[in-house]
Amino acid sequence: MSLIPIYLGWLFLLIYGVVLLRAAKYRKTGIMLIILFFVPIALIAFIVWSMESRLEECLLLGIEDCGWL
Repeated sequence: MSLIPIYLGWLFLLIYGVVLLRAAKYRKTGIMLIILFFVPIALIAFIVWSMESRLEECLLLGIEDCGWL
């Protein structure tokens, strides 16, 4: 329940960024807000990729007990 305001604030970055992007006077601010919207997505994608590559390494080396899984 406490994540709803965080999600709405995160979504606000995209919507407000697109609005400012269309306004020629605040174009750089709009681009910055859109970049801030995509930073968490890129970070989550990197973390998932990192975990998958470590899991694959464990499986290829035949390690049955990976302590972090």
